[in-house]
Amino acid sequence: MTGAALTEALLRFKGKLEGSQVLGVNMPDPAALRELPADPRARITAFSLDSALHRRAEKVERAGDRLGALFGLWPPPPAGGHDAAVVALPRGREYQDFLLSLVSPMIRRGAPIWVVGTVRAGARSAQTLLIERIGPLTGRDAARRCFLYRLTREARRIPRPALDDWETGWMARGLGVELAVRGFPGVFSVGRLDPGTALLLSSLEGASPAGAVLDWGCGCGVVGAALMTSWHRARVTLADSNALAV
Repeated sequence: MTGAALTEALLRFKGKLEGSQVLGVNMPDPAALRELPADPRARITAFSLDSALHRRAEKVERAGDRLGALFGLWPPPPAGGHDAAVVALPRGREYQDFLLSLVSPMIRRGAPIWVVGTVRAGARSAQTLLIERIGPLTGRDAARRCFLYRLTREARRIPRPALDDWETGWMARGLGVELAVRGFPGVFSVGRLDPGTALLLSSLEGASPAGAVLDWGCGCGVVGAALMTSWHRARVTLADSNALAV
């Protein structure tokens, strides 16, 4: 429902995004990006920090038609930067701040940046942050509990953020060991050991299996690190859909 609502809010402005090198960020429906540019020949890059969203973009990419898919932390912009962007606002103010700080340096000065988000994600109150991180507001629209902000990338130079500046460190205890943990915005339970993970670790006390163990959805890696430290006969693999996770 959320993806459909975001797409509907964007398509109210179908064919009105000026730009020939368009960057779409964390879009739940990457195919909708093709409908937005005024230039029918515009080249579109769908970039995501989430592998599930990236797989959706890859399907559109394989179908051809001007869209390329990128996954990771630092997508290389075209020469001179992108001249337009559409950003789906994530939940969590710190993650929003990080994502906007990541995207803004990739966009040419004076270029339009559209940011769309749901009320649940905090889009209603995001205007001040958007202006601070991107530039002046040129329009705002609301539909189906979504907000679409249209802004202009301000003229000042915006440096690419240093990842270490966004790092949070804390100590966690699991399976009898103290762990020094680091995490970044957008990763599950950054800065604390959540009750669910604490319960899982307590249920594993005393176990010592051998063989391959997969920590699926590892987040900051608390469970996987505890297993690698305590389960000496196991081969532990950590995996997560978020590029900012372990």
